[in-house]
Amino acid sequence: GERHLDIGCGWGTLVRHSAKYYKAKSTGVTLSVEGAAWCNEHTEKEGLTDSVTILNEDYRDIPKDQKFNKISAIEMAEHVGLSNFQMFLASIKERLEDDGMFLMQVAGLRQGSNWEDVQWGLFMSKYIFPGADASTPLNWYIRQLELAGFEVHSVETIGKHYSHTLHRWYNNWMTNKATMVEKYGDYLYRLWSFFLAWSVVAAGQGSATCYQILCHKNSSEFDRNIFTTPSPTQHVDPRFSGESS
Repeated sequence: GERHLDIGCGWGTLVRHSAKYYKAKSTGVTLSVEGAAWCNEHTEKEGLTDSVTILNEDYRDIPKDQKFNKISAIEMAEHVGLSNFQMFLASIKERLEDDGMFLMQVAGLRQGSNWEDVQWGLFMSKYIFPGADASTPLNWYIRQLELAGFEVHSVETIGKHYSHTLHRWYNNWMTNKATMVEKYGDYLYRLWSFFLAWSVVAAGQGSATCYQILCHKNSSEFDRNIFTTPSPTQHVDPRFSGESS
């Protein structure tokens, strides 16, 4: 029954998952008209219309009096831009319950660079995601979250997982070459073939990576005991639970 907000919900996979398996009241927000229509179609197909809501609007337009227990932003924050990042985090904090949790998954870069990393960044900025300038080393994200009044609970680096995911995207793209060329033209097909192939390598070797950052409001009243007590859905090894087999 918790209220969950997914900002930049894409195809709505996470909101449907949280509603289906965790009984959450999930809201996804997206700017894409086509994406919202696709989300609504599949929400209906899966029989989740009572627990999933898709908003086709800017996340800043969500009424400020609507509060959520869990907020997620998966691969969306990079596109906010460096100059807008504090505004983005303030909007999230304003809509998060005092005992709520915020999960931010972002693409990142390693600290320091070599010529290959610089070339990667210049290529991405010019050809793939112009204006998406908020892919940074981890320390910048942590600093921004702390400045916005969040306490970081945990960080997981999933760059290698992302490399494997990108490899499957690449294989799918190459398998459908004829369809992609017919629909988008040879130039765009070759550009994205190069982009996906380079992404597999970059994420695999650490030039680029992906962070999952879990945080909450930095307040004395927040109950940090929740991190020492297993949740009802968490698997506990019987060897450490006091139960005998």
